[in-house]
Amino acid sequence: MDTFNIGRFAIPIAPLLLLGAMTVGTTVAKWHGRRGACNVEPLLLAVLATGLAVGRAAFILEYLPQYLEQPWRMLDIRDQGFSRGAAILAAIAMTGWLLWRRTQARKPMLYSTAATACFWGMGVLAASAMDGDARYAPMPDLVLPGLDGNSMSISALKGKPVVINLWATWCPPCRRELPVLRDAQMQCPDVAFVLVDQGESASQVRAYLASQGLALNNVLLDSAFAMSRQANAKAFPTTLFLDEQGRLIDRHTGELSPATLARHLENLAACTAQKSAARARSEF
Repeated sequence: MDTFNIGRFAIPIAPLLLLGAMTVGTTVAKWHGRRGACNVEPLLLAVLATGLAVGRAAFILEYLPQYLEQPWRMLDIRDQGFSRGAAILAAIAMTGWLLWRRTQARKPMLYSTAATACFWGMGVLAASAMDGDARYAPMPDLVLPGLDGNSMSISALKGKPVVINLWATWCPPCRRELPVLRDAQMQCPDVAFVLVDQGESASQVRAYLASQGLALNNVLLDSAFAMSRQANAKAFPTTLFLDEQGRLIDRHTGELSPATLARHLENLAACTAQKSAARARSEF
């Protein structure tokens, strides 16, 4: 589960959990401040800021070649590129340093950081539990018309990893990520990239792609939003990552950058390799 849906609105889970954790931590810090203890709210914010900055920087360094092609993307956090492990280690290190330097703040600081960590950890576990039923769900069994006049069966793509992108021409982040998906189609021939337009006519889609000079393969039309309903996609763009057996492995709601797409493809390849190794061991 990567979004929290309220009616027609989809809010990404990660920033929502972070906001909640910050609220809980600062509330505990203020409570200790009212009791006459040292005000640790600025220290807690310093820990959170350090974790966020290091998590983002670590992700950028890991995928530096992709960011160097368009350096401005380093500042564009809409791609959700973030290293959770690096952020946690940085936050722990910053907390330890502050506890060492500010002896009078140790007790309230420990209470505040513990409350923040507990809220965030429980939120992550809850989101993972809610995602349990959707993860490894089978590939949608839909037959959709394509721009080339031929229909395509989604389930017929089994046998290779599949990336399904749900998009529309009126959606700004969808438009921005189309060149990223076009490049990936050319660079990753072992992965089937399918772009399923939601709710628009063939003439609308053709006109937009022609105006942008975009040549894309496997562009399908879903005028009835059938794919969105099956994938429970409440916002666009939504990208689904399926293994070679047609099971959902990962999903991303929001704009993909070259770096975040690369990470999802690496996760998909790793999962596929693990399952292939497991099957080989069982057959042996």
